[in-house]
Amino acid sequence: PLSFILKEVYIKNYLLFITIFFIRSIYVFLNNNRTGDIFFYENIANGLLNGCGFGLILDDGSCAPLVGHYFPGFFYLIAISVKMGIGIKGLVFLISQFQLLSIYYLSFIIEKFKKDKKLAKIILIVLSLSPLTLGWSRLILIEPVLTAFSVLLLSLFIKTFYEGFSKRNFICIILVQIFAIYLKPTAVLFSVPFVILLFNKLKTIEIIKKLFLWIIIISIAISPWGIRNINEGAEMPFTSALNANYFPKNIGGYINWLSSWVITEHEQAHNGFPVARSTWVITDPEKAKNGFPIVRVPFDLKIKKAIFNPFISSQEIESAQKKVNEKTHFSKEDDIYFENAAAERRKKLGFFGLFGLHFSKIISLIFNPLNSWGWPLEFSSILENLQSSQSTSTFKIVISNPQILIRIFLKLALFAYRIVFFYLFYRIINSKFSIKTLFSFKKYGLNYLLAICSISFLFATLYLISVIFPSLEHRFISVVIPWIELSILLNLSKRKNNSILKYKK
Repeated sequence: PLSFILKEVYIKNYLLFITIFFIRSIYVFLNNNRTGDIFFYENIANGLLNGCGFGLILDDGSCAPLVGHYFPGFFYLIAISVKMGIGIKGLVFLISQFQLLSIYYLSFIIEKFKKDKKLAKIILIVLSLSPLTLGWSRLILIEPVLTAFSVLLLSLFIKTFYEGFSKRNFICIILVQIFAIYLKPTAVLFSVPFVILLFNKLKTIEIIKKLFLWIIIISIAISPWGIRNINEGAEMPFTSALNANYFPKNIGGYINWLSSWVITEHEQAHNGFPVARSTWVITDPEKAKNGFPIVRVPFDLKIKKAIFNPFISSQEIESAQKKVNEKTHFSKEDDIYFENAAAERRKKLGFFGLFGLHFSKIISLIFNPLNSWGWPLEFSSILENLQSSQSTSTFKIVISNPQILIRIFLKLALFAYRIVFFYLFYRIINSKFSIKTLFSFKKYGLNYLLAICSISFLFATLYLISVIFPSLEHRFISVVIPWIELSILLNLSKRKNNSILKYKK
């Protein structure tokens, strides 16, 4: 698909493109690119480079294969960057520019089919410099490169809307999605918009044939990795992180219990991270060459809920705290205890309580003002310094420190942008949605169809990370943002040929 895309794209707005290129480059090089997971990532890449395959090299020189959860694509990218000598910053730079190229291709597709050069330029600027995705492009995470594939699929979505599911378009869509899945299995959700597009473009029999072929091709394409996992001792070909061999044993009950009351990403991290990392705590960095511990240490876990969290009592928190004090690992009995506590908590909440719980999680994922969206705007270190200062009031420290003031301003600006962004999307969905037109797939114009596909893609992602696999990490939403941004821009366009719903005569 890459050669096919490159044949179509040539840079006409080179000055605009180069300007954005330098802005994104400067942003990458001026910021820290190494995240908390980089130690684990680099050690997997080290295993790939030193004959261990997808695994870690232990202190005694033996290999420990990793199975479950992860697909290998991203780690091969890290290994290749190390082999080439460009390092992590070089890889992040390339990923950031790959995002830019994918967005440029999208603007080219818009100009080609919409015949609107001004709109294409606006799309290039907004999506390339969007505060909701640019922040992630400075980090060594899977989401930035996955977002680039999301934009490529968005371009193919529009192309297919106008040209139909030709053999060439269908093959390109399948190949791009397979590459994306090998980066991260959550890319199966990219199928959601295209299933809706099938109903728009094809008849019932053709829809069934295409869906069947789609499932078969993707299943065959990813089966080698599933077979590899089975051969390395996995119980299932594909599984979640909780069942992976690099995760601690018997923590499923505890994580399930957390999911029955935790509503913010920060609660999840504070209460889950010390336990999840207990198998690769580093007590001696000079000797440790891998992600596993030299000596088991206590969790040092202080279970804490947010001030306004109504879904659990302080008494239950205190009871659970007694179970984790001084523990270095969970036993089978601990696992059963927390499973029962989770079941009891859900029973107490009931239907409406559980609805409120999941709704609160979704609202927090989107609107929590403390979420950074990838920008280096965290306040944990600042708050620690403020709390440790005894001689000066917090207000005076903040006022006298320009850096703190700037970060607070940027944090508020980013939060305000999120409010406006999702409000505009809500207005578009609310003004165009009705039960009467919901299933009129054959009559949808591009703008209406894209809005329906974007909201479906968003809710599928939110459901996955808040209910099915309750990680509550808002970075997972970043792959959906370009779809929503394009939907907003198209629907705000005043051109007559951008009608929201075109009924056939």
